[in-house]
Amino acid sequence: MYKLKDENGFYKLDPVWAKSGNNFSPYTFLNGKTWSPPSGTFWRYSIGTLKDMEQNNRIVFNGKNPMAKRYLSEVAEGRKSSTFWDGSEVGYNLNGDAEIKQLFSGNRVFNNPKPEALISRVLEISTQENDLVLDFFAGSGTTCAVAHKLKRKYIGIEMGEHFERVILPRLKKVIGGFKSGALKEFNGGGVIKVYELENYEEILRKIKYEDNDKPLAYDEQYSDLVERKNESYTLNIEALKSMGVDIKETLENLHGVGVEFFNEKVVKFKGNDKEVGILKALKEALIW
Repeated sequence: MYKLKDENGFYKLDPVWAKSGNNFSPYTFLNGKTWSPPSGTFWRYSIGTLKDMEQNNRIVFNGKNPMAKRYLSEVAEGRKSSTFWDGSEVGYNLNGDAEIKQLFSGNRVFNNPKPEALISRVLEISTQENDLVLDFFAGSGTTCAVAHKLKRKYIGIEMGEHFERVILPRLKKVIGGFKSGALKEFNGGGVIKVYELENYEEILRKIKYEDNDKPLAYDEQYSDLVERKNESYTLNIEALKSMGVDIKETLENLHGVGVEFFNEKVVKFKGNDKEVGILKALKEALIW
């Protein structure tokens, strides 16, 4: 992608011609070379723009053909993208196939995956570092993998069984620094969290809800999780930790907001000045 560099930063070379337009007349560059677009194509830029680009050292000859410099910084700043994307730049389906095979020892574990270069172009144009990317149909995990490499936050949703055998192994390799796809300069790192929704019918079969004023842990099956001190109930935090329960994450998932702090008695959510009884906060969950 943007592997070339000059005093203005990293850049790539784009053709100065396109498949649509209205001008294909010869043009003489400052170096004395006269050139016209290949048969069936037109100038991508007006003659005035070409002259400005030359004056700013943004035209270089790659062999016999003039090419335009496109800087990574301009993409980050939200410059308008061209409407035509050449497959030689953003990849074809066969490139996506090759990337998957490289990740999975030559096996084609997913049909018609998108190439990383294509998704990279989309994310570079539409997002910046730390932006949140949402992919409702994660597919082979290309969007998640590229978002990770480009230092974006991301949520990938997939109900297919290939999540366990394609997407998750792919992201683990990305984190491990496996070199593949269009962003080989990424050296690994980061973390992912995996959430799984239970089957709705199974939840209904198991669900149990009791509406009373007792603390959640008052029930016999939860008696080890609560302690009674000075005529009040407190949460046995150590007991929950020994069960492998992440109390902070559980509270955040239940209430959809970050936790500022909690102890055995209360929890304080971000953006709320009031403290809430931690047993009450946990009781709002349905138990099954």
